[in-house]
Amino acid sequence: MLLRAGETLILQAEARYWGADGPAFGTLHLTSQRLIFERDVGRSTQTFLDCGLDEIINIGVNRPPVGKLSLFVVLSKWKGQFKLADPQKWLEEVTRLKQPKNEKRVVLVRCERCGALNDELDPECFDCHAPL
Repeated sequence: MLLRAGETLILQAEARYWGADGPAFGTLHLTSQRLIFERDVGRSTQTFLDCGLDEIINIGVNRPPVGKLSLFVVLSKWKGQFKLADPQKWLEEVTRLKQPKNEKRVVLVRCERCGALNDELDPECFDCHAPL
């Protein structure tokens, strides 16, 4: 696996893939930009999955009544499951990486004097200039 410019490796683990194509053994890689599965084919390695994190429609941990937990991944034209040592850790990392980077939460407060909505960090009301 080759990293692209500005890309860093976050997680890497031996995995067993299970999907419509049947089972395959290989290595699952999570980078700052992509999810990659390279499967073992004879004495060589073949890239089976290489998708950007923005292409992942759904990801979660499958908790069957019997057997090991697995990480399921859904793309627009593909879905599959990976048996890993710690699928919950993979889910948390992918979720963290997919979060918008510049998200700012704004909490609005109502001015007691005039009723206008203001950002909670504002020292005074933008409408009547009363202290908040």
